[in-house]
Amino acid sequence: MSFDPTHRRVARALDRAQLESVLTEIEAGLHDDEAALGGAVAVALIGIDPDGIDIACRPLGAADVVDALVGFDAPPDWLAFGVVCHGRARPLLDGDRSGMMTPDPTAEPTAVGLALLVDRSGGAVSGLRSTGGDFVALPDPAPVGRVPDACRRVLGLGTPPPTVPVAELWSTCWLERVLTAALARPGALTWGEIAALRPATELDGLDWGAIRHVAGRNDEPAFGVRPEAAAWMDDGMFSREILSRQPPLSWLIAELEPVLPDPLRQRLVGTIGRPPVL
Repeated sequence: MSFDPTHRRVARALDRAQLESVLTEIEAGLHDDEAALGGAVAVALIGIDPDGIDIACRPLGAADVVDALVGFDAPPDWLAFGVVCHGRARPLLDGDRSGMMTPDPTAEPTAVGLALLVDRSGGAVSGLRSTGGDFVALPDPAPVGRVPDACRRVLGLGTPPPTVPVAELWSTCWLERVLTAALARPGALTWGEIAALRPATELDGLDWGAIRHVAGRNDEPAFGVRPEAAAWMDDGMFSREILSRQPPLSWLIAELEPVLPDPLRQRLVGTIGRPPVL
């Protein structure tokens, strides 16, 4: 089915059990339709009645789910919106810089089916289907990430606020500049040269909202995010989208080890306010 903007029902919130049941049924139907799951599929829950659920589906036709959803605003009477797609998963580790669990980079990824549904109240359910296995709903009542953020914005909902200070973005930019310079001249950089590569100090006073406002008015992408995307996001989604495109600080620090003398590297780490993570 394709989205039908003329189809109207009165929107209402669903409890978690209902939402999980609906997502399970939608995922099962799309899993049986191999053609529909050739790529990511956006799903709109139009209504529920005693005879079943009324949904509309549309293949997203893009490699990146978030890019495909940017700018789309759901009709106000849709009950829920979500995505069903294929992906690859690794076991999760505790706590990245945003406080979220992160995939274990040392584990071998496995193919999985992914499904997520967000309702008008902001409630969400998600689940996975492993190869040859059944669909299993996940216990997290408030999944956080790029796709949950995008689904919330489609419904006009806010996303969780930024959890990482803007200072970390500037620190990442600084370390990337230092790494580039150090790779060109291994062991030869002075502290004065390193300090000169630091982003302008006037940027320190900007918060995520200010950066997003500027990015939304630019003619060119900011940190890889297009102006129209920045304008459509809220501050929380924008912060996570920007940071997801940056290398981890711990990785940058580790990459500096063979090309920057240890005293300078330790001074740099101390200046950005983070202990070395090596």
